[in-house]
Amino acid sequence: IIYNEYYINWDLTIYLVEGVFDSLRVPNSIPLLGKGISPLLISKLLEHNSRVVLCLDGDAFKDSIQYYDQLTSLGLDIYFVDLTNKKDISKIFEDEGHTAVTALLKTAKRLDITYRLTKILNE
Repeated sequence: IIYNEYYINWDLTIYLVEGVFDSLRVPNSIPLLGKGISPLLISKLLEHNSRVVLCLDGDAFKDSIQYYDQLTSLGLDIYFVDLTNKKDISKIFEDEGHTAVTALLKTAKRLDITYRLTKILNE
């Protein structure tokens, strides 16, 4: 299933987050509800040629890279929000409010090779 699919506007940027509580804090977001992006979700993203921003928790950086590469290879417009060494989105909202979440979402960027190597070397 695609959680909350009825409320998604496929013409706007889609934010992929890890859990339901994160999705309550980010507009037009879909929680992955586990590991991996379902074939149904991939199909919908392709059908609507959606712009996607990955907003997975900091401990899922390697998963984010995998999803980024997978979706990019399919021709989708993909961006990434780095939550490494940060709380998850739900906790940021709880501690700092909506403005902090909005500011964080504005940091979305592409995962170029320089950024990837820097992250890997700093682990």
